[in-house]
Amino acid sequence: MQFGPYIMTALLAAPVIGIVALASYRLRALSMSGAIGAVVTGLIVFVIGGISASVALFAFFIFGSLLSKLPWPGGRKKSIGGSERDWKQVLANGGVPCAALLLLFARPDLREEASMLYLGAIATMFADTSATEIGTRFGKRAINILTFKPIEPGTSGGVSAIGFAASLAAPALITLLHYLTRGLGELCEFQGAHWVMPLVLGGFIGALTDSVLGASIQAKYRCGVCGKVVESHRHCGKEAVLISGVPWIGNNAVNAIASLIGALVSLGLLYRFG
Repeated sequence: MQFGPYIMTALLAAPVIGIVALASYRLRALSMSGAIGAVVTGLIVFVIGGISASVALFAFFIFGSLLSKLPWPGGRKKSIGGSERDWKQVLANGGVPCAALLLLFARPDLREEASMLYLGAIATMFADTSATEIGTRFGKRAINILTFKPIEPGTSGGVSAIGFAASLAAPALITLLHYLTRGLGELCEFQGAHWVMPLVLGGFIGALTDSVLGASIQAKYRCGVCGKVVESHRHCGKEAVLISGVPWIGNNAVNAIASLIGALVSLGLLYRFG
């Protein structure tokens, strides 16, 4: 295997990706560790996947960052997590897509499978982010996905009608972007309509899985200072008390698992509809 072209592509792409990561850091969309992780992820995606793969990832990052900056209705403010993504969040979001492209690099004969895994993971992450950001702001009523009891919007495991709509629209956008950039890279072109349903449903089911995991096994803590239920083991500068879930399964782990499931569901549905 000739590595020369890949090395040359990486050297040419590194300055551009570095500038985007630095700008994201300056805009507080990424922490310093997140910016470094984004450079590594971006290089893997562009060098192996090309333009079509990069457009899908870039769209998820840009739209996700913009959604997190949406104003709150009525001027109210609410925190649903830090706006800066660190390296752990970048890994949770980029791990499965990068693994899919590394599979493509190692096994070009599995191009169709690796491409669907990549796009399915991106569609899942975008669906989950859109459902969270839009549902939290504009959802009039949220319920726990397992108990169907009313829950505060933005709480892990909560779902709303507008959040469901967003989690369908987001993977549809990824599907459209890939169709418009098909052939500009190593991803399979998927020119037939049979790949639309797997990506949209795969992304939606992946996001739904994120909510199920968030309502069941994700660790939740109660702050001993303010009394709030939080997702971090530290709050208000002190250790919080675990009240449910598995201690080592946090939001990043849930995102990574949901991303993998969404990718696998997309691939399975491709076999079903293909």
